[in-house]
Amino acid sequence: MAEIMIVFDFDKTIIEVDSDNWVVDELQATDLFNQLLPTMPWNSVMGMIIERIQASFSKEGNKRMIYLGDGIGDFCPSLKL
Repeated sequence: MAEIMIVFDFDKTIIEVDSDNWVVDELQATDLFNQLLPTMPWNSVMGMIIERIQASFSKEGNKRMIYLGDGIGDFCPSLKL
């Protein structure tokens, strides 16, 4: 995995894909995401996903993550950084 990961949330505004799903799928966290989504609000799910990504970073020695959001729903996930 790259030394720096950039996670962004600009669904179909500056890119032509749902960035939320792409990031989750690329990090092989789709099953976890689908399990958590019905149990809590969207931004809490993203916060937990960020925590899992950070845990995998520490195993690999990588420590940097940049999160770019497109709205108020990104505030809670960004607090996990």
